[in-house]
Amino acid sequence: MRGKAPDRAARELMGKLHAVRAYASAHKVCTAMVFLGNEDTGISEYCFSAYRPCEVLKDGNYWKFVRWIPDEPWNQLPEGIMAGLPQEITETAVTSVSQRKIHQHTGFDLSKELKYEDLKTAETTPDTAIPGSIQNCDLSDTQGLTKKSAEMKTFVVFLKSGLVQYPCVIELREAVLSNGKIKPVSAEIKKSYYPLVVRKLGHCIYYPVLKDY
Repeated sequence: MRGKAPDRAARELMGKLHAVRAYASAHKVCTAMVFLGNEDTGISEYCFSAYRPCEVLKDGNYWKFVRWIPDEPWNQLPEGIMAGLPQEITETAVTSVSQRKIHQHTGFDLSKELKYEDLKTAETTPDTAIPGSIQNCDLSDTQGLTKKSAEMKTFVVFLKSGLVQYPCVIELREAVLSNGKIKPVSAEIKKSYYPLVVRKLGHCIYYPVLKDY
């Protein structure tokens, strides 16, 4: 039944985001939830579905990886749910998918009260002035990868105060990876997503209703 997997994905992801926010505030460090896209890591079955929290430092126009948060392995979204995909999902080789940088798509003030209707006016053009990647994420403890580090391009950063650096909308998409290709679970929802809003104060709100671009 449609909606079950997105709801579960949102619950699990919100729990992890709240934990990462609390860690940043308690330890007075900047943290990030990193989403594995189609970076050249030598593995594809977890692209656009795996995520993991880490500590980061600002380094000019980039964020610098410090370490993974202790005792936090890679997590995976439920089967059939992905994040960081482009506005329109078509059957495409996973290595050729245009990765959507969650943190660069702000467009409106998420620190204020937000209604689902407001999402329809959200700016969808990326803000390239926002740091575009986390440099040198350590992959040496991840089995199956051919590279020991990678530049991650999709993430949400929490500052030492627990605030989010750039409020954003994590778009949960119904899509699957099969035979090296990503495709929507049905053609009717190739341009639809379930919004998970991350506000300036670090709070998350999930809207269990499909939104179209």
